[in-house]
Amino acid sequence: MPEQTKLFLTARKFVISTAALSLSLMSQSACLADPAVVPVGKVLEAIGEKSKDASADASPTKPTAAASPKTKETDKAAEKPKPPTPNEFFDQVAKCDPGDNAKMKELCDKAIALFDKTGTRDDRYALCTSNLAAIELKSDDLKAAEAHLKQSLDASQGHVITATNYQMVGDIKAKQDRLVEAEAAYGGVLEIFSKYGDPNHQEATVLEKLAGIYDRMGRSAQASATRLKATDLATFQAGEKGAQSAYKLGTKALIANDYKEAIKQFEESLKIQPDFKAAKMNLAICYQHEALEHQRKKEYGEAESNYLQALPAMEAAFGPKHTYTCTVLQGLCETFESENKLDDAEKQAAHWVDIEREVHNGAPVMMNALRIYSRILKANKKQDQAVAAEKELSDMEAKDKASKPQFAS
Repeated sequence: MPEQTKLFLTARKFVISTAALSLSLMSQSACLADPAVVPVGKVLEAIGEKSKDASADASPTKPTAAASPKTKETDKAAEKPKPPTPNEFFDQVAKCDPGDNAKMKELCDKAIALFDKTGTRDDRYALCTSNLAAIELKSDDLKAAEAHLKQSLDASQGHVITATNYQMVGDIKAKQDRLVEAEAAYGGVLEIFSKYGDPNHQEATVLEKLAGIYDRMGRSAQASATRLKATDLATFQAGEKGAQSAYKLGTKALIANDYKEAIKQFEESLKIQPDFKAAKMNLAICYQHEALEHQRKKEYGEAESNYLQALPAMEAAFGPKHTYTCTVLQGLCETFESENKLDDAEKQAAHWVDIEREVHNGAPVMMNALRIYSRILKANKKQDQAVAAEKELSDMEAKDKASKPQFAS
């Protein structure tokens, strides 16, 4: 066969395989009909067993009289149910409720164990390891999630599951404050979407996450531009035209730093469509930005009012332990401190430290929270509590220093 024809057939086979995989992996939890082909080794093994049976039947020395006890035992053994195959467990994984983490983990573990026995590394294996990583990420077991994502990425050849995996890698790096790596992972997801499409409509979510990374890196212009792309996509998917119009006006006002107008338009959008998630997110961001403006101008009364609006809005839009929510808590603590409302400042700072201790224990953001908390406690004449906070901070700093490589001078 000419070399060009071989290359054409190989390329055609890859395109067909990729298209089939895109349809089958539209959702990680969707039911997958006719999973991947049984490994060649299994087919050969089955053929070998049939050949043994055939040669045994043809043997002239095989007794034709009543079955001996040994033959009966063999027959009984043959009647025993065959052990489950990886495909059977994989079918159950595909049909399992994605919210049932315990059942999903049990099925994936069993399927992976059988795949390991046969040395199978394909998209079925990739999906099972990816599902385990998603469960571990939810429970903040980041080390285990990273290990399973590496296995999944090594095995996967389909763009849908690869994009899902890279998004989880970005989420892990963001939790670890490894912002450059998070940026690269989210960028990889967007590159896959640009080449192969976004069947699960995840691009707006990834863009919003990337904008959050840019915010944390201090790249505000890039964050605004990325957020604009995200909001445009979210607007496209929104149902109500009136909500879309108000949302677009709000987004333009937000980018222009006209927070009062942006708040007005996002609130109008939510009146028309209360479940408009992107409008909720941007409204919370507007409250925070307006509070920051007042805080910089030392207009603490107005800043306090805006922070008190931003806090429940952030909790509803992003979650009570999200990084954005914690930045609002920090601003509110410092505003109360500036107003000499030390009891209020202490209460919010204690809440902030509890969140950071749970989510980012040992990270720089946790140490920053402890510094501010200690300072407020001292100002509020809570000397014993301040000493305890300083001790925790000192231990954390020493541990952080010891974990970093030391170079000879």
